Amino acid sequence: GVVLVSKPQFVFGGETPTDDGEVTDEWKRLFAVLCALIGAMMSAIAYVTVRKIGRGAHFMVHVVYFGLVSIIISPIGMYLFQTPVLPQGSYEYGMLVLVGLTAFVGQCFLNQGLQMAPAGPGTLMRMNDVVFAFLFGIFILHEYPDIYSISGASIIVLMTSAMGIHKVYTHQKLKK
Repeated sequence: GVVLVSKPQFVFGGETPTDDGEVTDEWKRLFAVLCALIGAMMSAIAYVTVRKIGRGAHFMVHVVYFGLVSIIISPIGMYLFQTPVLPQGSYEYGMLVLVGLTAFVGQCFLNQGLQMAPAGPGTLMRMNDVVFAFLFGIFILHEYPDIYSISGASIIVLMTSAMGIHKVYTHQKLKK
């Protein structure tokens, strides 16, 4: 699924144009995919940690520490991986505030949900990210995924859902 979504040139051939028409270097593209995979692994570790701590800590504790660590680490990453760029104008500042607010509210609900829901259904709800990403990409950004991206995302969602449903089923079977 990941291979279909990322479409590496050494498998699919051809060149990958960016939104502004430039051609992306294959190594930069692979690095971006690697960063996304590492990010997904780190998110999974964070979810497991929130579930492990459970109701022992208020969900806002997780959100506050996430924000604190992000404030410290983000400038380091910004200076290491790119030339710092400041927002230009009120529109960009507004968009950044909107991103921050939606991320904050989403993180609050996610942490509270992970603490309250059983592991299987709680984890399955995370698969909605893929669906919403496609829908927001189409309706807001006017980016239309190709058949490879849709197929790859479908494989990822179906396999993860199958594993979650299997986990719920075996957990219920063990209770009886």
